[in-house]
Amino acid sequence: MGEITKELVAQTFENFLRSYRKVDPNDTLDRILERQLPKICINDTSKLIINKVNEVLSAKLVKNLSIEDLHTLTYCGAKTVAELCEPHRLVYHQSEIPTKFPEDATDQEKLFHHSPQRFRRLLFDDPSDNLGEPSEENIKQVWTGLWEEESHYKPEEALQYIEAEIARIEMKKIRTNSEIRMADLNRALKKKKNWSPPGIDGVQTFWYKKFKPVRKALLQKINDVIKGKQMMPEFFTVGFTELHSKGGNTEDASNYRPITHLPAIYKIITRCVYQKIFQHYTCYNILADEQCGGRKDCYGIRKALVIDSVALDQEEVQGYYVDFKKAFDSVPHDWILKVLRIYKVNEDLVTFLEKGMSKWKTRIHLKPNILTSTIQLKKGVFQGDSTSVILFWTAINPLSFALRATNVGLKLRHGPTLLSHVLYMDDLKLYASNPENLRTNYNEVEKFTRAISMIINEKKTHKFWIPERINTKMEAVYLGYIQSPKIKSPETIYHKVRNFDDKCKKMASETKISEQDKANFKKQYMFNSIFNSFGTLHWKLFERELLKTEVKDKKILPLVKERNKDLAAIYLKLITDMCKIRRTFIEESRRSDFIKSIVENDNVTPLRLSVRDESEYVKLVVAEIKEKKQRKVTERE
Repeated sequence: MGEITKELVAQTFENFLRSYRKVDPNDTLDRILERQLPKICINDTSKLIINKVNEVLSAKLVKNLSIEDLHTLTYCGAKTVAELCEPHRLVYHQSEIPTKFPEDATDQEKLFHHSPQRFRRLLFDDPSDNLGEPSEENIKQVWTGLWEEESHYKPEEALQYIEAEIARIEMKKIRTNSEIRMADLNRALKKKKNWSPPGIDGVQTFWYKKFKPVRKALLQKINDVIKGKQMMPEFFTVGFTELHSKGGNTEDASNYRPITHLPAIYKIITRCVYQKIFQHYTCYNILADEQCGGRKDCYGIRKALVIDSVALDQEEVQGYYVDFKKAFDSVPHDWILKVLRIYKVNEDLVTFLEKGMSKWKTRIHLKPNILTSTIQLKKGVFQGDSTSVILFWTAINPLSFALRATNVGLKLRHGPTLLSHVLYMDDLKLYASNPENLRTNYNEVEKFTRAISMIINEKKTHKFWIPERINTKMEAVYLGYIQSPKIKSPETIYHKVRNFDDKCKKMASETKISEQDKANFKKQYMFNSIFNSFGTLHWKLFERELLKTEVKDKKILPLVKERNKDLAAIYLKLITDMCKIRRTFIEESRRSDFIKSIVENDNVTPLRLSVRDESEYVKLVVAEIKEKKQRKVTERE
């Protein structure tokens, strides 16, 4: 391995630039996979190479470059880094990622460090579930039939919702701008994962983060594209959609969830657009508080479940679990654009999205070797792009205000606010205190759904009521939690702990990774499977199998014996998490009557939001922990 000189870097870069082939949306699967850049391990050597490539890129970046030219330079720069890192064994190619869990210890270690998500998937997926796969014809038939069948909202039926939203928005003095600043771009890049699967161009976000000269040039190109001064190349809006089984019949293409990988450069642009629209919606209070999904730093699922728990704590409740059929894949583009303009989103941003939608296409890939021809998305949004969340919010948001306008719902014990529904993205739950009110709100949902040409999935839409009727089974799964119709906290905790325990035992017995890696794996899995339920489930006892974190805190340690410091860490995490969620609710309650009403009525969840003072709340939780410990000691005696 010789010295890495500037001349060597420049020569390698020029070689790749001369041999570069433009991205063709109709490339073969082999060509698409061949284009994918490898993952780079970061150390002093790779940093040195990246810095030298940055010097080469600085000399290449001139003012009259197009955004496609910028993409080409980025790709060739990344290829140069990969080529020069290869002799130092700092490169991990996509082709090296196995399709089955490896038996060799070295291969397991490599997979764990380079692709931990794939490691988990291959370790825990049950091969017996994969009974077969759909044919290319079946895939094409199902998804072409869904996406390429054009859909439009119905102007006459949607008129009442359009007029209501116009009247609501006209009351606001709105100022907008579309200028993306360097701080916006840096924030967008920070939110994107380094090594998320790339689109058909093969470039990951990592390279736009590390090539700083490219980042400066990219800012200007993004603004030019948004303002229509420059056109995006065709491949920017062509996705590479992977199908992931949802269970059931794996030979039926409709039982798969489509996750679309788009070129990183396009996703960076759309992340910037998302940030501008979200800032606009937040500033002018445009989004309904009943929508809990997709908001940053608001514990969305837990927030929805807290609202649901407060609703179900009332003496008499009737409601519906409402399921929309293929919601993200069927929402009409013209309805999204109509509502964006009603909400006075900057016209440059709307026009950018409108042009992009008209060019949205994708190719469906099912491993190992099925790749369809191009399918145009004439309705629906890409699941996998930043804007998909906010575009779906936009489409469904008028429904929340229409349900409020019915003035019927569930009367809570404290406060005048009526609770009619809660949303987590497309998961809708309706509430009412009597059958007539429930029917009024369900009819409103049906009217709205018809008006925007979406469909309610009757098979997955269920009614529930409290108190429960005799001889009626009403068990359902809501946001991943079994309800009957309330959350079955003890059973859910038991299943979570049992599942966690089983996964840890399998990891310990069937893998050959180091003990440190096993500990890190267990800790991370605990965060993902256990800690995300804090504030929702009433955790009364922590199984010993959960105890593997090393956090120390003087306030909590006296509660447990010295040998159980790991248990103290769990309790600390429990209290810390719940205090954070409480602060989020209480902060929101200062601007929202709806959230204020939830806070005032919450005596049922572990958060106890009605206890406003945080120090009092912590005292209650600590006292509860002591009481439970003493009760356990007494039971043993």
